[in-house]
Amino acid sequence: MKTLLYQSGRLLQAVGMAVVLVGIFLSVEEGVKETGTSGFHSMAIEFRYLGIGGAVFIVGFLISRFSAK
Repeated sequence: MKTLLYQSGRLLQAVGMAVVLVGIFLSVEEGVKETGTSGFHSMAIEFRYLGIGGAVFIVGFLISRFSAK
């Protein structure tokens, strides 16, 4: 049972990192399209994905850490 929890925690970590990377990619893509000096829309995209991906990563980290004991 602990092995399954550990593996699911590691999977959540990978999914969280993937979400963060997708958010960075989308933010850069939106920033290139924007005109002018304000890049608030691209920053909003980046922070949204960073928050979601970071939260999933932390949950996965905690699951894998506590199941390894």
